Amino acid sequence: MANTNGTVVALSFSADMYKKLFPAEYMRKCLANKVRPDSRTIEATRAVQLQTDVVQTAASSSLIKLGKTSVLTAIKLAVGTPAVNTPDQGEIAIQVHLSPLCSNRFTVGRPSEEAQSIGSQLTRIIVGSRVVEMESLSIVKSQSAWKLMVDVYCVDHDGNVLDAALTSIIAALKTLKLPATSVNEADNVVSIAPGELPAIAMHCAISTAYLANFCMLALCRRRRDATASGARRVRDLIRRGGQRGAC
Repeated sequence: MANTNGTVVALSFSADMYKKLFPAEYMRKCLANKVRPDSRTIEATRAVQLQTDVVQTAASSSLIKLGKTSVLTAIKLAVGTPAVNTPDQGEIAIQVHLSPLCSNRFTVGRPSEEAQSIGSQLTRIIVGSRVVEMESLSIVKSQSAWKLMVDVYCVDHDGNVLDAALTSIIAALKTLKLPATSVNEADNVVSIAPGELPAIAMHCAISTAYLANFCMLALCRRRRDATASGARRVRDLIRRGGQRGAC
């Protein structure tokens, strides 16, 4: 309502205009009516599509679409010397790439703060929570072990990139086959032998993001909806076997 020379004038907005002008109030109205801005119910998650072995030049790969968010994971293999404090374990290095391709918020060059944060969280989940049994990557104790170089590329950023990335990494790891090896005892050189090793020992981890606001919990919300609501993000990690933790 507006007052002009003592006359009350009613202002009307389209839904899109109202959402842009009053994002927090728009979100409150949606939650009050138990519906999301994209017409889903509060409890509904976004549709998930998953493909594996999509990059032929990688040892293993996967592509996931979580709603409008798309994430590609590619794993390459290398052989290295294990760390002194973990002589019977391999190594996993995870790098997240957020480029202008996925969102105009990012630029070419140094990894963004968000990319570094997501990469650190994924490393804590995969390595710190022992989603992968690192001993299964050992070749010769104290001498050689597999190093998994995991590159995560966000193709389209519409929120929940961490959840999509974790699912994509898990899918790629589940289909990863390590080649058989032979070791020359004279110089400890590792060579690729015919055949494949059994699948690496691992657990399945599922990450789900919630936003807590307005005395309600909403599941798996999009990035722009989270920004508009000013909500606090809570992420729950469940590892098969009953272990659980917040990220």
